[in-house]
Amino acid sequence: MFFAVPGSIFASECKGSNMLLRDGAAPLLSVSDVVESYGWQNDTKRAELIMDEQEKIKEPDDPVQRRIFDLLSDTPVSFDSLTETLEIEAGDLNSVLTIMELNGIITQLPGRLFLLRRV
Repeated sequence: MFFAVPGSIFASECKGSNMLLRDGAAPLLSVSDVVESYGWQNDTKRAELIMDEQEKIKEPDDPVQRRIFDLLSDTPVSFDSLTETLEIEAGDLNSVLTIMELNGIITQLPGRLFLLRRV
């Protein structure tokens, strides 16, 4: 069994995988696609649990990072709103947010909007 990850039909770098899909490769959308195709259904839940454990975001120990972590969710929050709510200098907040982004805790969206990273 061959698998290919589908890509945009408008992106030239996806041409190869899309051609494989056209020619009969199975689309690879998640680990469960591979598990099920090889008949490992009994192990599917275990594999998903292992992946969930690996992908969980740990709450930060640093008190400032912890406050930011508690404020953020799936809804983007602006840099200005964080500065005002946390009552922290913009330069200090920028440093903390950069560290949190590098550690994979948060994601920055265009417009200096921030939200918790979801895997």
